[in-house]
Amino acid sequence: TNWRLASASNSLITYTKASASASGYAYTLNTSNGALTKVLGPLNALIVIPNSAGNRILYSYIEGTKTRLFTNNLQNKAVSEISPSTLAEKCIWSTRSASLVFCGVPADGLNAGEPDNWYRGATHFSDRVWQFDTNTEIAQVLVEPKQILDVDIDIFEPKLSPKEDYLVFTNRNDLTLWAL
Repeated sequence: TNWRLASASNSLITYTKASASASGYAYTLNTSNGALTKVLGPLNALIVIPNSAGNRILYSYIEGTKTRLFTNNLQNKAVSEISPSTLAEKCIWSTRSASLVFCGVPADGLNAGEPDNWYRGATHFSDRVWQFDTNTEIAQVLVEPKQILDVDIDIFEPKLSPKEDYLVFTNRNDLTLWAL
């Protein structure tokens, strides 16, 4: 019950449920031949999000008391750190451009004890929406909901519309559905 699955082209990415107090691991599972290959671990609070092509992953983990966010090109093994960091679970890969990631990033950063406190509903965030280009390593803020709408938005389960002109998600603060 502590394993998560994510589809990645003709493979699956399987990883342990994240906890700040437990080492996490991630594997690729080839659905054609059943081959299981370790990708990451042990890393505390590991969260992994693959792109739809299955050739890149976005992952976050805790190092000491700091949350770190990275991309990993599974083909050439290139790893890049993304800043500002967030929980990978607050992100979604573009399907139109393999190098783009859209994320909800807490304006005040992440505290120690995440993601556990967030999962329990003990902490809530006021996110900015960021776009990260993993090829050029350029990051930019797309929307600051608190500044524009005077609303604290804690992005949960982000999705992109088919044309990728809307980011659709649940605001974890009040469980309302949003599209920006």
